[in-house]
Amino acid sequence: MDPLARAQHNYSFHLNRTLQAVIRPEGATAQELATLSFAWRILALCSLLQDADTDTFALRLRKSAQARLALLMLAERTSVEPRFLCCSKDLGFGAALAAGDLELATAIAARSPKHHFQGVEYEDDFLFFHLLHRMLLAPEDLDGQARLLGRWRQVEKGQPSAKFELTKALVEKDAGRFPAAFTALLEVRQQKLREYSQRLGFDPELNATEGKVSVDGLAILRLAELHGLPTQSSYDFIPALAQVIPGGPAIPENAWCKP
Repeated sequence: MDPLARAQHNYSFHLNRTLQAVIRPEGATAQELATLSFAWRILALCSLLQDADTDTFALRLRKSAQARLALLMLAERTSVEPRFLCCSKDLGFGAALAAGDLELATAIAARSPKHHFQGVEYEDDFLFFHLLHRMLLAPEDLDGQARLLGRWRQVEKGQPSAKFELTKALVEKDAGRFPAAFTALLEVRQQKLREYSQRLGFDPELNATEGKVSVDGLAILRLAELHGLPTQSSYDFIPALAQVIPGGPAIPENAWCKP
């Protein structure tokens, strides 16, 4: 069985087993919701890469995002471990944007943590996602976004990363700098994937799914389009087929817990 087919088989198993567990009266735990968000996202990629099924791709991405939103809502009622809450490990926000569901992405952004969790995530990783959240929630707050960029520059000690340069171009709506910054970000991703392939912990199933299509790259393109920045029909890791047209039909709020 090739890695992509194995990913489809294994993550379908994890998904169904977890869905059977969450029907208990007290509902799903944070760990189960995180598992479901991950599984739905992987299965979304399987539907795109195996069958070129863009409708199922978008639907499963939205289910991944719904599971993340359910986790954030759970955290409003009870204590949830930071490793499940932190923004830099959130798979649902990018999934919602990639699927073109701005309402769902905005709901996730509004409930996401407003600070990084020291010892759980790096501050620069948090700032990347937090700035994307702010661009969606308060696009007119340019001073606030500039302050966050300033903090990020301090954290990186004057050595700005590809993520920083890309986010700066987004915040400043710099049509001249954005294309090169986005290409540079994808080149960094390519290099990281090469390094990952040499590690002992290399996972062929993840490489066959997340390694082939950048969901977060799709999310960035969606934000770029909202800000009037130029984008292409296709990029490395972002085929034209994956660029879902926004504004799909509404789905039930609990679609995430239905196979």
